[in-house]
Amino acid sequence: EIAREKAGIIKPNRPVFVGAVPAEAEIEIRTAAQRANAPIEVFGRDFFLEDVELISSGRCFRFAENFLKKAAHDQRNLALALRVGQALDLNDSALQRGLEICRWPGRLERRRDPAGDAEILFDVAHNLDGIGALADFLLDESKIKLPHRASFVISILEHKDWHQMLARLRGL
Repeated sequence: EIAREKAGIIKPNRPVFVGAVPAEAEIEIRTAAQRANAPIEVFGRDFFLEDVELISSGRCFRFAENFLKKAAHDQRNLALALRVGQALDLNDSALQRGLEICRWPGRLERRRDPAGDAEILFDVAHNLDGIGALADFLLDESKIKLPHRASFVISILEHKDWHQMLARLRGL
């Protein structure tokens, strides 16, 4: 249903770029693109992500080591943004500059508490997929080392699947 609503912005004969979405969402988007005679490119099929350095050779994006500290969903989102940048004919230096200044406030945003005693990680995960991506990131010890005991402050809207969201964080 959400994919159908989002696909409503597809314009006739204008390219459509799709990030990592569930198969059923991709079907909805693909159907809307076909109706609009809009060419479509999908992450993982038409453009890809590799982990080395930024080289936008063709449609495969490679990232520098420091970017690998981002969660996988952020890396996929960035690959999507870079592909759109290419379609807009931005050159490699413009894409590189975008990488250098890119910030996602509230997405795996690290801060030190005022006393400097602890690291605080802010993330605005607002659905089950976002919580899943956050949990995966926290479980990947190469990206972050959790203290023996971590505390979470969580706010979830009543209509969200909060039981599942909290279950995904249990045990971290």
